[in-house]
Amino acid sequence: MSVDTDPNPMQETFQGYRLSAVALIFYSVVLLIAINTHNL
Repeated sequence: MSVDTDPNPMQETFQGYRLSAVALIFYSVVLLIAINTHNL
């Protein structure tokens, strides 16, 4: 991963939101799989 030093808080905020969105989706998928496996 490259760190670029241009002061753009909007870009950083967007990247942070995208990261948390991906984490949330990943967590939901894992949770769904866990629930489905538990129910079988």
